[in-house]
Amino acid sequence: MLMISAGLIVLLALIALTAASFIVRNVNYASWDAARVARAGFIEKQTEINGSILNYAKGPDNGPQRRKTMATIGYLTRNEDGSYKGELLTLSHSIPLTLVPIEKTKKDAPNWRTMSGRADYA
Repeated sequence: MLMISAGLIVLLALIALTAASFIVRNVNYASWDAARVARAGFIEKQTEINGSILNYAKGPDNGPQRRKTMATIGYLTRNEDGSYKGELLTLSHSIPLTLVPIEKTKKDAPNWRTMSGRADYA
């Protein structure tokens, strides 16, 4: 009988601890999360649009610096006539390229004629 009561007491204590932590988290989650957001540098603001009040957050401008390293897949050299000649390199292909400036016929027409060997991709 004593063994069952000790096990029952431990079980009831675990249930009470779980319920207490659940209640504390549900009561305080908003203030805890707001404190984390404030520590990260965000500021909550409000604005009124057509009679409705909108809440929004404004974040810091000094976030982690992004890497700007990009792979180089092509090498081009400028010629005296304004064209470029070079090579497009991928893991499976090595393609010779020539870029020749062309006169635009429309506002959104391309500026360059792209050629590779006998193929013309303008």
